[in-house]
Amino acid sequence: MKVEWMNHTGVSVASMARALEFYKDTLGLEIEMDTILEGDFLDQLSGQEGARAHIVYLGNGDGRHSIAVSYTHLRAH
Repeated sequence: MKVEWMNHTGVSVASMARALEFYKDTLGLEIEMDTILEGDFLDQLSGQEGARAHIVYLGNGDGRHSIAVSYTHLRAH
């Protein structure tokens, strides 16, 4: 299956490896950016010191994208 249109859809995922398998292999999207976000901004956003997020932007080349986010270093409430 190939995704024809998707616009700035964000999804929090438990396993980035499994999510990328699905987005790339099943939906046919390609990685556009792969980064780690951390620091004061994410600490404030999550309410937890030392929070980290692995963020991957995926798309099909038309300028629109989907975002997979895997949070690490967060304590369960």
